[in-house]
Amino acid sequence: MVHDTAQLASGGASRGEPLALAGIWARAASASIDLTSIGVGLLISLGALRSGGILAGPEDGAMIADQRALAVFGAAWLALTSVVVAACWRTLGASPGGMLLGCRVVDARTGHRLRWGRAWLRVLGTVVALLPLGLGWLAAAWHPRRRGWHDRIAGTEVVVEDESRASLDDWLKHFS
Repeated sequence: MVHDTAQLASGGASRGEPLALAGIWARAASASIDLTSIGVGLLISLGALRSGGILAGPEDGAMIADQRALAVFGAAWLALTSVVVAACWRTLGASPGGMLLGCRVVDARTGHRLRWGRAWLRVLGTVVALLPLGLGWLAAAWHPRRRGWHDRIAGTEVVVEDESRASLDDWLKHFS
C-alpha cells in the first residue's frame, strides 16, 4: 500500500516518491529492537544497583525494602523510556528500532514529523493499546491504513522510507 500524504521534505517529497506504510512485521521487528535495548539497559542498571548495595537481595533479609526500591526504579525507568521514545519520535522521526528498519512515525494528516503534543499523545496511546493484552497494538495488522489504536489516538502513521526494507513484510509473510 502506498502512502499518499507522507512525502516528507527529507524523504519521499524530495525524490517525488510516495512512502509505503509499514506493516505489522516491520513494526514488530522495530518494537523488538527497542524493547531488547531497553531490557539490556534495565538489566545492566539493576546489576549495578545490586552490586553497589543499593538493592538488597533475598539473602540479605530485606525483601520488602528491595521490592519498594525495585518498584520505584521500575517506575523511573518507564518514565525515562517514555521521554526517550517521545524525544526520538519528535526529533529523529523514529525510535532506534524504527531507524534501523527505515521506518518513520509521521503525522497522518500532513506526513510531517510529529510535534511534541502528538508524540506524547502517541506515548499515552501506546499504554492504552497495550492494556488489553496488546490488542490495540495488533490492530495495525488488520486496519486498512495499518494503524493501531495508539496511531489513531495520536493521529499518526508509520511509513517505510526505503522500499527495499518494506519487503521485510513480504518476506516474513512466508513464515506466518
